Amino acid sequence: MKRTGSCLRSWGLLLTGLVVTVMAKDFWQKKPFTQWNESEVLMLLSNSPWAKTQTVSGDYGSAFVPRFIGSQPGGGVGAPDLRTTQGRGGENSTPLYIRWQSSTRVRQAIARLNLLRKVASEELALRFVGQPMPDLVISISGPVMEPFEKRSFQDLKPVTFLLSRTDKDKRVELKDYLSPGQTQDGSALYVFPRLLNDAPRIDLADDEVVFNSEIGKVKIRAVFKLARMMVDGKLDL
Repeated sequence: MKRTGSCLRSWGLLLTGLVVTVMAKDFWQKKPFTQWNESEVLMLLSNSPWAKTQTVSGDYGSAFVPRFIGSQPGGGVGAPDLRTTQGRGGENSTPLYIRWQSSTRVRQAIARLNLLRKVASEELALRFVGQPMPDLVISISGPVMEPFEKRSFQDLKPVTFLLSRTDKDKRVELKDYLSPGQTQDGSALYVFPRLLNDAPRIDLADDEVVFNSEIGKVKIRAVFKLARMMVDGKLDL
């Protein structure tokens, strides 16, 4: 797990208070990521087949200023740490952004956003996009992450899993957890095994995969439609 943990510590993304305009459907299929504009990137990272937004109770004040994490010790490729101006989800509520962080599309969006904002070179961005991801990784970020900081892998393992929509007995158990204090951008990263006996733990036959977790009394749930998460004829997880 040391290798995966080191890889994940070098990248992540915190987006809060996104105001997303309605864009043409599936722009990510119509043009290469090098042509995506900023609104499209933010949409993919907050409301797309790879990302969901869940509003939870709590009013947590303001967020942070964007910064970029460059190359890390050991040659790892750093990831953009983008924290936008917070938009509150309404009185006594706040958004959580649940993102399939190990997917190619998400990494393309992260790289493109840093290119657009001129905080990364093209070489670094392409290295980041092409970085191998041996495990499945779900990222959670939001305006406040203290509740996630107080949780450990042992706390979350009993209540955190990926669930097949078509086979209720098929659960992918949590393999590792990186709290916000362990990541350079302050996001929480949930790691799941990609393979079992060299076969994918999740495939199209599952139809949808559900991410479930809990932080205290808050139940976190995001449903991902697998048929929409395809890139070049393959599941992009």
